[in-house]
Amino acid sequence: MAARGGYSVGRRGFTLIEVMVAVILISTVIAAMLQLFADNTRFLGGVEERIDHTLRGSLLLGKADYSFETKERTLYDLADDFELDDALRRRLKATKLSLAYRVEQQLDSGGTVTPAVGEKAPEADDEAVAAVSDAVVLEIGETTFTIGDRRSGWTRMRLQ
Repeated sequence: MAARGGYSVGRRGFTLIEVMVAVILISTVIAAMLQLFADNTRFLGGVEERIDHTLRGSLLLGKADYSFETKERTLYDLADDFELDDALRRRLKATKLSLAYRVEQQLDSGGTVTPAVGEKAPEADDEAVAAVSDAVVLEIGETTFTIGDRRSGWTRMRLQ
């Protein structure tokens, strides 16, 4: 039983066009899944780097004396109070970091305010300066913590 064009009416299987369309559809789905996997892997790597930087920065928060200076250090300097295994200690010694502290403002109990960086200081007379020489000073500043190309900043306060 032959139909028009020489095709059998009761044929079995797929034509070449049907197979090519199926292969293209499957290839498109696989390519989209691979792209999604690559994007998620790249995103996860960035998140892990940020978490690692934040954890390293938490060592700085525990060291009040290091937070108010501008100096080059290693992570080992910040972690010397902790019990660490030798391999981790070696890695911390090899990791260089940069600390930068900048005073934003100083307030004292005598009512004098030292302006922020870039602002003009108000005029003061000699009696006002003598009155606040024994005052308690609250210093507000920013500590910048840099390892490689990652940078974090904290606002710090201390009484002097």
